[in-house]
Amino acid sequence: MLTNQEQAEALREWLERWGLRPRQIKILCDDAVFARNGSPNGSVTGDFKMAGVPLQPVGKNVATLEAGLGALKSRLSSTRKNFTAPWLTWSTRCAAWEATVPSLSRDPSNVERIASGQADHACDAGRYAVIWSNTKWLTGQTDVRVW
Repeated sequence: MLTNQEQAEALREWLERWGLRPRQIKILCDDAVFARNGSPNGSVTGDFKMAGVPLQPVGKNVATLEAGLGALKSRLSSTRKNFTAPWLTWSTRCAAWEATVPSLSRDPSNVERIASGQADHACDAGRYAVIWSNTKWLTGQTDVRVW
């Protein structure tokens, strides 16, 4: 398992392959990594910041889980069908997405939620990206890309 420092270095190296630096873009992550955890730098984000990779909270409290999943579903269903609505598509190189999101099952007590106990991290990442972009751009076109 990689330390926070090692993860930050790997992220920085990955960005460099694309000609990017961490401070040139917004790196969004789950709000939980901002919680104080006893780390020498205060939190996971403190560790990343010390490694030169600043993180920003996605602000998942801006939308309910159901609203976020609904927006994600709407974008996926609009892809290549509705040219007036925002899309969300992915590459087959997104192995985590390909391996998990298409097979996630719904919560039997609330079909607007994903059943608990599943590997839904890639879905969460997509949901966070949609929530974040929806707070920035309500309509129109953007060149936002999420990797």
